[in-house]
Amino acid sequence: GQLLDLQNEANETLQWEKILTAVCSELEASQGAYYKAGHQEGKPVMVFKAGYAFYQPESKPLVYELGEGLIGQVAKEGKQVIISAVP
Repeated sequence: GQLLDLQNEANETLQWEKILTAVCSELEASQGAYYKAGHQEGKPVMVFKAGYAFYQPESKPLVYELGEGLIGQVAKEGKQVIISAVP
């Protein structure tokens, strides 16, 4: 039931946090995030699920519609964006 779903989601988050830690360490990246595709109010969205050096309060889920912000634009175009010179 619902408890099993919460446990599975917590396990998935822990797995992604470990993966992001390893990837960010290997790439010498200062931050990383994993977003999962979903739907909200009938619209396709990207939902924050796990991060490395990225704090997201549980009380306010981070959600982007396709085309919204950097995350939504990457999801919409289906191409990676690499930013190396951040002002």
